[in-house]
Amino acid sequence: MERSGLIGQTLNGRYKIEELLGQGGMSAVYKAFDPNLKRMVAVKVIHSHLAGDARFRSRFESEATAVAALRHSNIVQVYDFSNDDDLYYMVQEFVPGETLQDHLRRLNEGGRSMPVADALRYTGDIAEAAGYAHRRGMIHRDIKPANIMLSVHDEAILMDFGIVKITGSSEHTVTGAVVGTALYMPPELIRGEVPDPRSDIYSLGVTLYEMVSGRPPFDANSAMTLLMMHLQDPVPELREVRPDVPDPLMDIVRRALAKDREERFASMEDLGRALRNLRDHLETGVPLLHALPTEIEARADQPPGDEETLPDTAPRPRPQEAPAIPLRARRTPPARRATFPAATPPAGQAPVQGEVPATAGGLATMGEAHPPAPPPAVPPPTAPPRRLAGRGLWAGGAVVLLALLLGLGYLVMNRPWDGGDADGALAAAEATATAEATAQDQPAALATGAVAGENGDPAEEAAAPSITIADVTLDEEGRYVVAYDTEGLPETMTDRHLHFFFDNVPPEEAGAPASGPWLRYYGPSPFTGYTAQDRPANAGRLCAQVNNPDHTPVAGTADCAPLPDVVTVSAEQALQCRVGPGDEHPVAAELPAGEPTLVLGLAPNELWWNVVTPGDLGATCWLPTVGTNVTGDISRLPLVEAPEEFDPAARPMAAIEGIGVDEKGRYSAVFTVINFEPAYPGGTHMHFFWNTFSPEDVGIGGEANRLSHGSLEPFAGFRADERPPTATDLCVVVANPNHTVIPDSGNCYPLPDVPRVRITGISLDEQGQYAVDFAVEHFEPAYPGTHIHFFWDTFSEEDVGIGGEANRRAHGGPSPFGGLAAAERPAEATRLCAVVAVPDHTVIPRSGNCFDLPDVAGEG
Repeated sequence: MERSGLIGQTLNGRYKIEELLGQGGMSAVYKAFDPNLKRMVAVKVIHSHLAGDARFRSRFESEATAVAALRHSNIVQVYDFSNDDDLYYMVQEFVPGETLQDHLRRLNEGGRSMPVADALRYTGDIAEAAGYAHRRGMIHRDIKPANIMLSVHDEAILMDFGIVKITGSSEHTVTGAVVGTALYMPPELIRGEVPDPRSDIYSLGVTLYEMVSGRPPFDANSAMTLLMMHLQDPVPELREVRPDVPDPLMDIVRRALAKDREERFASMEDLGRALRNLRDHLETGVPLLHALPTEIEARADQPPGDEETLPDTAPRPRPQEAPAIPLRARRTPPARRATFPAATPPAGQAPVQGEVPATAGGLATMGEAHPPAPPPAVPPPTAPPRRLAGRGLWAGGAVVLLALLLGLGYLVMNRPWDGGDADGALAAAEATATAEATAQDQPAALATGAVAGENGDPAEEAAAPSITIADVTLDEEGRYVVAYDTEGLPETMTDRHLHFFFDNVPPEEAGAPASGPWLRYYGPSPFTGYTAQDRPANAGRLCAQVNNPDHTPVAGTADCAPLPDVVTVSAEQALQCRVGPGDEHPVAAELPAGEPTLVLGLAPNELWWNVVTPGDLGATCWLPTVGTNVTGDISRLPLVEAPEEFDPAARPMAAIEGIGVDEKGRYSAVFTVINFEPAYPGGTHMHFFWNTFSPEDVGIGGEANRLSHGSLEPFAGFRADERPPTATDLCVVVANPNHTVIPDSGNCYPLPDVPRVRITGISLDEQGQYAVDFAVEHFEPAYPGTHIHFFWDTFSEEDVGIGGEANRRAHGGPSPFGGLAAAERPAEATRLCAVVAVPDHTVIPRSGNCFDLPDVAGEG
């Protein structure tokens, strides 16, 4: 099957692909419709470059088989695994809602904190799910907010078992390989030890800390620093960031995050009991219990089996600790010099045809039209490699270097082109599978790190190749002087080498078969091949990455640093970039948190930066100066006049004008558009969503909360049986090509089949009881079931849902309702109201009405 443009295609005549939800290094995930069972599903498709690897396909199928055996309400369900020609895919449960990561981001952006009760409940849900998997011999190894979905029913669901460890199995990971996400990685995995269920407890503890505080306990700009923090730093006190945290919660977090796993909770069941006990204590005041932890259900060295046959008192062996290996000490950056040797290939090698020699100071381009000449056989240097000091190199911490030697390159870290948290565990799973395939072809000495490297140096092969730019300066001749560090590469390279390029070129295009442009370089540091005159007008950083001998990029090795002669701006929280300098202008794009963009000028009132549009280097937009961090000399910035006054009448608009239900049970929404022609992908389009979300929830990062639509045909993407219980309207908003939404560009329209109730009359009987006549639409009242809440008008709908038992009367039968007496009426009440409630007592907004009481003067 053709992989390009899967949207609209049908896999094996069954699963119709509707929308891309996210993608990573291993696979892409699509939303699809299964007509056989009339439900939405999520389809996980292996990328083409991995589908041809029989071993990787087997791993992917093993993941599907393992997770399909799990039946738990808090674990995403796997339905199917198959292939359509060379396209391999897994079909999973589609969970409407948002990830915990997105939810925390929204809370942080709004200056709010998650209620402690919610954090305890979500953590308890995941503890139950992970404990269930542990009892069946599976360790998740990548528990983090991006892999936890919060459903529309406010349940936490554990997703993505892409790097799951099957206890007792050797098929899933090379021994000692570091996999997972560094922000949530337990110390034992950093040391290269075998994970066990307590490793997941640590990751869940980090997630709990982040839910309560709004940020993870350990964070740093470099992987090395972050790993050292996990290994050595004490857990920061929650009270320092949130003073209202109860003491027992602090104790739970500290125990879950113990450096020594022997000191953590022995099992997810123990953690879950502690969480439930604290919830009960906070909600009802019951005394806290202090039960001893139970033994772990399955030891790390024991294969999966019937947990009932495990000995109850068998001692657990302490994990063997990795040998101590000292790290290189940090050295200071090199002194700046006026001139440096020109950047040239090794002696005897001519520039590749079509590439401008670095000494010329020009930009080089490479492509398939000019295949590279093979490098000459140059003996490796006999002198020990020299490294310039750079970012992320720490002294001490012996075990961390071992982690690097065993696969630090596979850590899932956020780089500008990673696609953010959409990659998550997918990229880690791909890296693990790649490591497995490589290990099959290596001699047994690989386990000790004694395999000779590509350049003849055994020590170089032990570490994954990487480059870190330490500093960029300008010399007196106008050349950029780039000091850098490398890992896994010799000082002077003859095979794998470096490509330098400006950040207007994506890393995947800074190597064959793309044309770049880039400059290749074989060392040593510093690189001086570019001048200030070479910088493209929309470039703000200089980048470098490791490339293979055929000039193809080594994925994930790109690193960038700001240029000294430009101004860049970034922000701690995502910022909307507008088409003009003012909040009245529509949003052009969004600048992700922490990502820099080039500043081109300043508004005359000095309140707005004119910047290169994030995601569209050929356009510009405006960011507020308040709340941003600027790097560079702003005194050289020109003043930029605002564009012509924005006419609100020219804003792209969409409006739903009617909704019906077709013969297939789909909502069919008829709409009109103004000032744009819908096109998707690649153009201005529309986002349709339930009114349980806001427009801010359906932009970038809100893929799970919306459906994109790019034509003038009626929208029919949602089925009636997909409607969340509390949704009453279908909404639309206009979105830019990059999925940022344009504020105030749409509307919401009532759904035709929402359960509704209407009071039609009220009388008083002889006993002083109110007799309330009512009519219902689209449901039959039943209690328990979808029912009616009656209440005085001294309360609002929000007061009579969950937790509002004292403010309402629930009714699940036919008309009339007679559950309230005139003597019970509050003095201020003049009307009796009704609203529809779902079985858990959540009310459906605006699903009822209020009616005047007959014994109180008022308007009907």
